[in-house]
Amino acid sequence: MTDAEGQPVSWTLPDPLPTPAGAGTNERLRVGVTASALGLPPGAGFELRWRTPNAANPRRRSYQADPVLGVAIAADIVRAAAQPACWSPNSDHLPARVEPEPAAPVPARFTAQPQAVLRGVDPASRAHVSPDNPLLIAVRDGQVALGSTVADVVDEIVNQRWPDWGPQHRSDMANKYDFLKQVMVYREPAASDTPEVTAWKRARLEIEGVELGASMHVALILVPDLADAIKVRRESNRRVDLLNAQAVAKFDEAWARYYNAVEAKKNKTWRGGRLPKMPPEVLKVYDPDTGVQARTEEAFAGALAAVLRQAANTGRLLAPNPWPAFAGSGGKRTGYRRPVVADVHQRQVPTIGQIVDLADAIRTTGPIDHSRNRHMGDRYAAYVLARTAGGRTSEYAGLHPSDFHRAAPELEFRRSVTFPTAEANAVDSSVHIANMLKGRPPGETRRVGLPTAVADAIAVHLEAGYHSDEFLFTGATGGVLRPGGSFLRCWNEAVARVFGESAEPSLKELGPRTLRKSAVTWLIRAGKSVTEAAELTGHKPEILLKHYAGVSGNRRAIHPWTGWDDAWAWASLERDET
Repeated sequence: MTDAEGQPVSWTLPDPLPTPAGAGTNERLRVGVTASALGLPPGAGFELRWRTPNAANPRRRSYQADPVLGVAIAADIVRAAAQPACWSPNSDHLPARVEPEPAAPVPARFTAQPQAVLRGVDPASRAHVSPDNPLLIAVRDGQVALGSTVADVVDEIVNQRWPDWGPQHRSDMANKYDFLKQVMVYREPAASDTPEVTAWKRARLEIEGVELGASMHVALILVPDLADAIKVRRESNRRVDLLNAQAVAKFDEAWARYYNAVEAKKNKTWRGGRLPKMPPEVLKVYDPDTGVQARTEEAFAGALAAVLRQAANTGRLLAPNPWPAFAGSGGKRTGYRRPVVADVHQRQVPTIGQIVDLADAIRTTGPIDHSRNRHMGDRYAAYVLARTAGGRTSEYAGLHPSDFHRAAPELEFRRSVTFPTAEANAVDSSVHIANMLKGRPPGETRRVGLPTAVADAIAVHLEAGYHSDEFLFTGATGGVLRPGGSFLRCWNEAVARVFGESAEPSLKELGPRTLRKSAVTWLIRAGKSVTEAAELTGHKPEILLKHYAGVSGNRRAIHPWTGWDDAWAWASLERDET
């Protein structure tokens, strides 16, 4: 290991190992792990050497930019040496954990005996938050088994549904349920708990088999547990934590590079050329107390409800299911936030005119591509304009050059490209290509017309060689266009140029996904009916209105639709003053 100045530093892997098993090849297992938490010096870098069976040895790799990854791989190397049967080398000769076959669904652990013991006891009293809860007493006295835990039920749900989930959905659901298992554990009473809740939690912790930090037993879950779980989820913004961890790593890396260059010039070992620019002295991070969005909270609540429903349907809840009492009834939700469905004309999205400005701005962003003597961002301008056709990000990533029909002009969406974790994809890759569209049977395509100006931009894109044999839109290296990487860097720079002075936060932090919302809004305001716009974008009309369409203020002026070129000419001149 070296420090920020490149000097050797003595450091030893802690015991127990500081990262979860498999974190070296599974990025989501490293979420929230920081260099400072591992006790690494600022700007630390690694050089690892190890041996891999049936490979040229020894292997060597440096981890200067991501020391956390270096620690995770080092820990997995130690584990693989101790338990070789549980690990195998992947294509990069790194130790990858060998996952066992999915276990059979967890059977219900309750028999007729527990039901007989509680026969005649009012079911409502079993949901009573009190140390005198009859179910709690029965478990404490050994008359009723503790039964399955939340972790057991989660594993059962995942094992049952895994074959039916697509790779991207597998990745999303695995993340969601993993976090659910981390949240639904036994804790000490909180200072804000009422005396009754405090006494009940303490009595529960005294039961044999119940341990602090262990997964909760579903039979002992009551309404306060659900309220606690939602509170934890509301305040646990893992996206902010990840972004901040990445920002800190980049900040440390930039300063380490700068100090190393200055020191090299001082020692006359600098190879020449311009020194790296001095990084900013202040690190800008997101507010760590930023709560999650209501949609994230609702998704977590849905997963929690699914666990309780599964437990109830298999006889593992001897008390009434606490979910209805927690979440309300008759469509009214009181236990967690639900997204506020804004009116279709009350959402702030950029106008088509501003999308044109973004396309113009992105042309001059990023480093110079010396093979074409143009800025890297030039390759993304046509992509930004093409997004006004309203397709999904995955659909644009899957476009083949032949899917652009110049004569019509139009785009034909016929396949999707998503980026799940390699572990969730059957071909052990982070790219998944599906020859079908979301919500449509295989083989069914969707054609969307294009204004002449957009078609001309795509034609120029093809002439410049920004495509490949497989993809119409490509990344910096000519491969599939990923949502991050060089595109996101160029996009963020263009957004700063166009919306840097905007008073609207949603515009100053505009993400590429908003292009779809802008496209839907444009179609509706330009005279397309909601049904027509839904057909063009591949949505159900009610979903389109709920999540996608909208403009700022209460402007209801609608331009009569007379064709793609006329609507484009009108919309491309429109600018929002916010």
